[in-house]
Amino acid sequence: PSPPPRPPACFPPHSLSLSLLFSPLLFHFLLPFRYTMPLSPASPVSDTLFNPNPTLTHLVSPHVDSYNWLTSHGFTNILAQIPPHISAFVFGSQLRVYVTDLRLAKPAQDRATRNGTRTFPLMPAEARAARLTYSGKLTVRVRVEFWSPVKESASRAADHISSGFAGEDEESASESREVESESDEFAGPPPADVLDGGKRGRAGGASLDGSEPKRKRISADASNDVMTFHCKYVHEEDIFAGLFPIMVGSAKCNTAGMTPEELASVGEEEKEVGGHFISNGLDKVLRLHHVTRRNTVFLIDRSTWATKMPNMSTYGAYCRCVREDQRGMDVYMHYMKTGHVVVRFLLRGEYYIPVGIIMRALCADSTDQELYERVVHSPDETFLIDRLPFLFEECQAKDILSHHAALVYLGGMLRGTLQCPGAWDDAQCGDHFIKKHLFIHLPPGRARFEFAAYMLRRTYLFAAGKTPCDDMDTVSNAEALLPGHVLAAMLSEKLGVWLGTLARRLVKTLGVGQIYDRSSTAQNIELADFKQITADSFSRQSVREAMVRAAQSTFNLGTRFEYLIATGTLVSVNGLGLQEKLGFSVAAERINFLRYIAMYRMFHRGASWMQAQGSDKVRKLKVESFGFLCPVHTPDGGPCGLLNHLAALTVTKCAPNTPAVAERARTAIIAILAAHGMLSSNMFTPLRCAGDALLDVLLDGEVLGYLPVSRAQAAAEDLRRAKLSPTEESVPSDLSVALSLPMREDGNASGLAQAYPYLMLSLHAARLLRPVRHLASGIIEMIDPVEQQQLDIAIEDEHVRPCTTHREVSANSMLSAVALLTPFQNHNQSPRCMYQCQMAKQTLGSAVHSLRHHSDSKMYSLQTPQLPIVRTTQTSEYGLDDLPQGTNALVAVISYTSYDMEDAMIVNKGSLDRGFTHGTVYRLLALDAMEAMSGPKDADMAWFSNFAPDASELAAPHERTLDAEGLPAVGTYIATGAPVACVYSAVSKSFTVVKMKGSGAYVEDVRILNNRKGGSRMLQRCRVLDDDGQSSVVRGGALSRFGDPSRYSVAAKSRPCVVAIRLREP
Repeated sequence: PSPPPRPPACFPPHSLSLSLLFSPLLFHFLLPFRYTMPLSPASPVSDTLFNPNPTLTHLVSPHVDSYNWLTSHGFTNILAQIPPHISAFVFGSQLRVYVTDLRLAKPAQDRATRNGTRTFPLMPAEARAARLTYSGKLTVRVRVEFWSPVKESASRAADHISSGFAGEDEESASESREVESESDEFAGPPPADVLDGGKRGRAGGASLDGSEPKRKRISADASNDVMTFHCKYVHEEDIFAGLFPIMVGSAKCNTAGMTPEELASVGEEEKEVGGHFISNGLDKVLRLHHVTRRNTVFLIDRSTWATKMPNMSTYGAYCRCVREDQRGMDVYMHYMKTGHVVVRFLLRGEYYIPVGIIMRALCADSTDQELYERVVHSPDETFLIDRLPFLFEECQAKDILSHHAALVYLGGMLRGTLQCPGAWDDAQCGDHFIKKHLFIHLPPGRARFEFAAYMLRRTYLFAAGKTPCDDMDTVSNAEALLPGHVLAAMLSEKLGVWLGTLARRLVKTLGVGQIYDRSSTAQNIELADFKQITADSFSRQSVREAMVRAAQSTFNLGTRFEYLIATGTLVSVNGLGLQEKLGFSVAAERINFLRYIAMYRMFHRGASWMQAQGSDKVRKLKVESFGFLCPVHTPDGGPCGLLNHLAALTVTKCAPNTPAVAERARTAIIAILAAHGMLSSNMFTPLRCAGDALLDVLLDGEVLGYLPVSRAQAAAEDLRRAKLSPTEESVPSDLSVALSLPMREDGNASGLAQAYPYLMLSLHAARLLRPVRHLASGIIEMIDPVEQQQLDIAIEDEHVRPCTTHREVSANSMLSAVALLTPFQNHNQSPRCMYQCQMAKQTLGSAVHSLRHHSDSKMYSLQTPQLPIVRTTQTSEYGLDDLPQGTNALVAVISYTSYDMEDAMIVNKGSLDRGFTHGTVYRLLALDAMEAMSGPKDADMAWFSNFAPDASELAAPHERTLDAEGLPAVGTYIATGAPVACVYSAVSKSFTVVKMKGSGAYVEDVRILNNRKGGSRMLQRCRVLDDDGQSSVVRGGALSRFGDPSRYSVAAKSRPCVVAIRLREP
């Protein structure tokens, strides 16, 4: 068939024609939105890298800043939480394997040059063109130590303990710890060596070169012999653990810090701000998820809980505990109909343990009297007084009367699940569970005991009807799950599993002997049947070779993260404290620029709610979301109310405070509260305290103490002044101060449940923050949703009342970035604003300038872009004039009524013929020679070609419309059913022709992605421009052709196997 008229050529970026339609009336809608967008408080690179557009950078800061935290401080936090893997052998020897360092390299590729293979930086545009995943090498530094026991006399050991060993530094000597040894032959490792994250094992140790060894001492009694552990040698090895996804625009991206000119030269947008990943050539975004607020106790009434076990009620308390590496652990307290309370947690399965056992295992120096005083605050709380003795009776029935007995009980129950070293006893396993899996957001010991008592008190009061149920769907009880945080939690879990697999295979590869397992080894074991492991059993070369072989057989860490980015499915053993497993990543669609930029502001409730029945309650717009979630920017249909968008001014705290900053802030906060009479948790005895009522004071889930109600308001105001004061640097400016005072007796005449009184202080990461103006000081203050509920904030000056404390920085602060582009919002009903948010993202506009460098399956380009006549100030702030979203049209107004007919429009045919609203659709056709060939398939025996290898120079091509390589020429029209490519099979000695499917199109671009015989998928593409300006083709591992296909130069002879053809539909 004859080809249709060729459409107008796409305008190049530097000559983009922007036409304006002028009319007698030009409406300029200027919104009072002049506040400069603040960057996230934790932006590791925002001050050092070039920022082409601060407003756009602010919109994607939750993504980029959280990823930058992961690759900087996040790796350090992860390493501190991964314990070493200990293999204890018979006769007491131990092999300890640690992870001491994580290094992530920038994306790179190996290219063949005339001087050999060299490594070059891989740019995002090259990864898109080659259909690669933009990732860098993740290197793990593994440390192996061998410890052997030596029996010494008590007197000599005492000298060592008092004076330290020769050659041992002071820090290592102070870290030595005495623990009980059950026998001379079997000496288990000290619990601290494992439970402190491996710090002691990394502190010292002799290497194979004969330097002085470090020693650990284990003593039983002064009159007996002691078992001393000597570190015989240390070996460290760097192991390649896979390719880790790199976020475009982050500090690890090769485009970080580039100017607009440099970005354009490498195929990126001039205003590219990043925030997305590249998976198999496609842009992917890890969208923000609505998750439960961390380290906070919530009261839930759920009917399904009554079916979990007999006598379980529908009442319970829930806390999502998150530690420094962003790994979470859910803890539930369920009230039983019998008056008991059980603790539920997920650890490769659900476990239910009486709360009394948990309380005794949490703190060694706690007593039953202390627990009673922490839970019961008044003699009038008869409901709590009657039921609290059930906790003690249950412990007595199980003969658990001490802290050690509780640890033994927990260790015996969870030994197999925890996968602890076989040489550990039940008490050590129980101690490991308490420290690593229960209330992990707090340091072990009394802090966890105080928080568990606070959670138990809340559970009892909820069951008694004294406090109401919490609404888990409000934004005040939620936080944002950031991309860097979900990757950090996943890396922490997968790295621990990877280390255990590596250590077990290392022991197996070394063939060093029998692993000692206390639970399975008989008491009458014959020691002569086992090989005694000493330092002579190892050598530097044998350990190095064994580690290399073990690393080769250990699973690839990078594939786990590539799967998450590509499919959006999170695969985890314990769930990482997250309720969702699906829908984490979505494709970054580039229909137009608004559609693309809005994906970074999505705040999704969760994929599971999409199929949930009766989820109308979740979709409702809550008052607490004002200023944080846009009320009009949500799609219609199924995602309505579940897929929300952050307000334009909303930011997230991406990075947790460093330990030094957190400790300094904690000290300053305690000093301010102590001046107002706060009682420390250590000295608190509420039944003995007379006078004013007290309320709980919590800082990021830690119970700091108890504050008199009469002085709570003054204490909260002092804390607010401290965080706003420029001279008070100890109190961070993003501190949240939320005060909930108890209701007066005359104000609760109905007897309904009232909110639990507290002073909640928050500094943790992932909180939603927004700016408001503090009226007393005139300073911009960052507040979170919990704090906002306790404040009186005026929108305009005329709304200020005597009780007003703050004022909005803008009347439009509640709207999202897309909603702020809608003009005349005060003259439009709210559904019109909602429709505009969706229609603006569906408009066929100019998505990118670097169209030829993108490999999306389908992209669009508007040939007649125009600047909008009616515009808001955000149109200029976001730089939307560079990427117009459509074409202006004049709509007539009906006479005498002032109503318009915007639902229908008649367009002159002449305007359409001249290109009015004309656009182009670009499709990508990816072909693989092995998949296209017929008959037996062999990757090395098929390639694109129009001639047989032994054909003469005068032989006719198999398909006359294709070139010598069996590919179409750029600029030709291919009709439906016409040949697109020709594949030659050396196995069957035949050709296979790939024909056009779908509508006909013009060939815009042809790229050869790789040569399978080369053994790599690295991109090698270049173009040589002749003097006359026409582009010629350089054939090699990959190419891109423009212009006349007859003009080309040959760089190397190869057989193309995988190609990508870009088609342009008229």
